[in-house]
Amino acid sequence: MRAPHTASKSQSAPERSEASGRQRGVASRPAPEREGAAMFVVMLVLLMTTGVAIFAVHTTTSEIRAAGAARQALQTQYVAESGLIAAIAYSDIIQPAGVDHSLQSSVPGGAPYMSQFFEPELQAGKHNYRLYLSDMTTSAAPAGFPIETDAARGLSLGRTALAPWFIVDINDDHIYTAPIAGHRSDGAGSLQFMAATYTSRGRTRVPAAVGTDVPRSTGDTRPYLEGAADARAYVVLGPYGRR
Repeated sequence: MRAPHTASKSQSAPERSEASGRQRGVASRPAPEREGAAMFVVMLVLLMTTGVAIFAVHTTTSEIRAAGAARQALQTQYVAESGLIAAIAYSDIIQPAGVDHSLQSSVPGGAPYMSQFFEPELQAGKHNYRLYLSDMTTSAAPAGFPIETDAARGLSLGRTALAPWFIVDINDDHIYTAPIAGHRSDGAGSLQFMAATYTSRGRTRVPAAVGTDVPRSTGDTRPYLEGAADARAYVVLGPYGRR
């Protein structure tokens, strides 16, 4: 009489296990209002990461451009100072009397002469002797010039499409009357000194073609990516014989 009772207990164990399994399955299923929350968080993290990456790339690009602009400005200043030194060396080569003669025979005409450098035009009758970079790098230039012309030594400005260029204006010339050691202070001697202002305008720019001085322009009249810097010196030349 006890065997059927025992069988009924052994048959109820799987039923309880299956029922508890169904209860556990229902409990582990997420609630309907929480579905998709993990995907939203992942998408939010990806969006923030993408934004940070874009900002980092933009910042790096801006810093590289700023560094390039600073380098170009420094190189342009060196170009202007080189033009000034070259013009003074040129004056030493042709002698003060040669500079005086060049100034006396150089009077700008009525065409715009200084406006391209955003400076007022010279008064009528004023002397101005202008030197170009090409005057110091051609075969006609005096020997011993401090201008590098050897292409085998590499580009002057490094690995860039920019080319150096300058012009030097010599003007405001007058007889220098201040006392100078070793010379008569009354101005009655046979020698004299001349003073003049040397203004060097250095440029770094993209040339229209290799070996030309013509800048490549954009839609307006301003040269493309041009750097500009000026250097000025007050130079006393002499002594040389009076005119």
